[in-house]
Amino acid sequence: MTKTVDTLPNRTFDLDTMIDGIGKWVTMESPTHDRNAVNRVVDDVERWFQKINFTIERISDNVGRDGHLVGDVIIAKSPWGHDTNRGHGTNREAGIILSGHMDTVHPVGALLKNPLRIEGDKLYGPGVADMKAGVYMAMTALEYVTQQGGCRLPVTFIVAPDEEKGTVSCRDTIAHLARNNKYALVFERMRGGGQVITSRRGSAYVTVKVQGKSAHAGSNLSDGRNAIVEMTTHVIPKIHCPPHKEHRDYSASVGTITGGTTANVVPDECCVVINLRSDSPAKMQQMIQYIRDLKPSGSDFIYTVTGGINRPPWQDAKPHQNLFHMVKKQGEQLGMHLKATHGKGGSDGNFTAAVGCATLDGLGIDGKNIHTSQEYGLISSIIPCTTLIVRLLNYLT
Repeated sequence: MTKTVDTLPNRTFDLDTMIDGIGKWVTMESPTHDRNAVNRVVDDVERWFQKINFTIERISDNVGRDGHLVGDVIIAKSPWGHDTNRGHGTNREAGIILSGHMDTVHPVGALLKNPLRIEGDKLYGPGVADMKAGVYMAMTALEYVTQQGGCRLPVTFIVAPDEEKGTVSCRDTIAHLARNNKYALVFERMRGGGQVITSRRGSAYVTVKVQGKSAHAGSNLSDGRNAIVEMTTHVIPKIHCPPHKEHRDYSASVGTITGGTTANVVPDECCVVINLRSDSPAKMQQMIQYIRDLKPSGSDFIYTVTGGINRPPWQDAKPHQNLFHMVKKQGEQLGMHLKATHGKGGSDGNFTAAVGCATLDGLGIDGKNIHTSQEYGLISSIIPCTTLIVRLLNYLT
């Protein structure tokens, strides 16, 4: 058997070694759209799983949200506890899913704006909190548990290459694993003050295309129908300020806008991609339908709306609260005062929670400013949170 949770020392892990390991992954820039860059980090993850004798399935040729190939998916299973004869579906395998991703929103070159560095208690770098530190901490905890002979439940770790673009590559695989297991632990960043996540908003991506009519911007300006003007005056304002009260419990962000060719041509096309978020599946569908029902300002314009819900809302429920109370108990032994919180952003925990698997997120490094050039994680949280992961793995039955 493993060491008991009560005797696991707080100094089991070397902080300098962990900072170096996290830093190595941070400097391996891995934006979602760069398949080769993501796979360089995945290579390192695979080698680590090989070192601790996990059975590895590496899945290539995955297609992302935009139809292009993304990086490889890793599914690694512990050398203990996996019984292929166990039941599935409602007869859960009684195992633990660990979930993480190695892609980031930051383009190659982001290190120039946010170089890997330490300032006081802050470890800076693109992707450090979202979520390379979290994956590193979880794998460090797994290595320790493996060295101690394993824990009581089988462990499956899935590492996604395109979480920042919706986890199109393996969302169905994550849901399948969740249906056949008992717990899911996700290693996105912890919130300040020891807040871990037991529910999250859902998200949707909706693309609106406006078709107008091109014309010479000088000699034939009046013949044109400017798609950019139509988009910015008749579409975007209605998305950000819908007139109906029932649409207020949501957030909408126009994330990208494209259109036009050259300045002397009236643009005949404009396209925006909108990110919608809400706690309610019904309200998400309602808002998507509201966008689909938008009418052009005139018959010379055509609107085309595509897309839909990407991650279903993860609503708070008893299984997630029960799992939180388990981790809270383990945190108390480390002097950590953990609190349950609701996340406004989505994660792969949305997929595991949606199929009824008890899910807990925010078990990674405590960090802030994700998706910005000032992203950082708190060094002081690395050892306690890694130790907490070990305790939870050993405690769950």
